[in-house]
Amino acid sequence: RQEEEQQEQQEQQQEEEQDQNQAEEEQQEQNQEELLQPLAGQEELGKEQEQEQEEQEEQTQQQQLLEQHQQLMMQQKQLEQQLQQLQKLQKLQEEEEEEE
Repeated sequence: RQEEEQQEQQEQQQEEEQDQNQAEEEQQEQNQEELLQPLAGQEELGKEQEQEQEEQEEQTQQQQLLEQHQQLMMQQKQLEQQLQQLQKLQKLQEEEEEEE
């Protein structure tokens, strides 16, 4: 009779330990999930920042292209003016030669 009681107690103890172990495991899993959640949030943030950076880089590139374009237009104007001056000079020279 005493042995039976001891056995029952042992079984009960084992069950309680198993329950406790399971509870601890569940708690650990929950803790891990909670730890991972901010990471997922950070990943989202990282993606957003990356996108913003890409957009900024694109804008910068467009700005640079626009500036280059403006510079080229200026150069073209200058070249056209130089060409006109050269043409005038050439005309003058031709006229002078004709006079001689």
